[in-house]
Amino acid sequence: MNLKEKMYSGHMIAGCMMRVVRNSLAATFARQAGLDFIMLDCEHGCYDYETLHDIFIALNLNGISGMVRVPELSKGHVSRVLDCGAAGVMIPMVNTVEEARLAVKYSKYKPIGGRGFIGATAFDEYSAGGKKVPQIMEEQNKRVITIAQVESAEAVENIDDIAAVEGVDVLQIGQADLSISLGVPGEFDSPIFHKAVRRVADSCKKHKKIFGMASVVPLFENYANEVGIIIQGTDVDFLVKGMKQLAELRDGYNKKPGRPSETK
Repeated sequence: MNLKEKMYSGHMIAGCMMRVVRNSLAATFARQAGLDFIMLDCEHGCYDYETLHDIFIALNLNGISGMVRVPELSKGHVSRVLDCGAAGVMIPMVNTVEEARLAVKYSKYKPIGGRGFIGATAFDEYSAGGKKVPQIMEEQNKRVITIAQVESAEAVENIDDIAAVEGVDVLQIGQADLSISLGVPGEFDSPIFHKAVRRVADSCKKHKKIFGMASVVPLFENYANEVGIIIQGTDVDFLVKGMKQLAELRDGYNKKPGRPSETK
């Protein structure tokens, strides 16, 4: 069962966002941690294609899926990261049905989309294994996850049309930008914000799409039973958290009675 099949079978899948770590050993760490995927952030991060390619090869060999948040909706970005081996692509700021259709066109092969074909490349570990072109196209359409980020009031207004587009698999809340667009920046407990999120969740259910969000407590807890994909934390968060634990351990021992006030 690939990641997309697992997601559509009703399992919640979970992964973290990577922005700064470039070492392909991250794939091994993700496997050891039991994550389902890693999302590499090319919207706010600065990965090049060579780095993406090498990390995806390592992820695929470790049995972990890799996805990319591209900088913007374009054929060059979307199709190329998939050719590099990504199992999915997240497109930021999908505001209209036309943009949703373009996201599918660039990420899925015919008859669903119009992705340009290349065989024996990173997504099949450089070996088509004697498969014919139609078989490869069908398998990739069943594998690739197309994620539209909902990050504006405009997107919420158009959500039913966006969700109805064949080939869009996930509607992912971009909570920070969505709250800003709604006029309640960072107020994730605002009734205005919750009304918008509720509308997206209901549209996902209506059109049989996967509802995605980040774990912003208590926001996530309100929708946990409806969420099919969750992205929690970044590599920066985890590194700082681990280092902070050591600093807190040091500070705790330094405050204990009996510690020398100075070392001579």
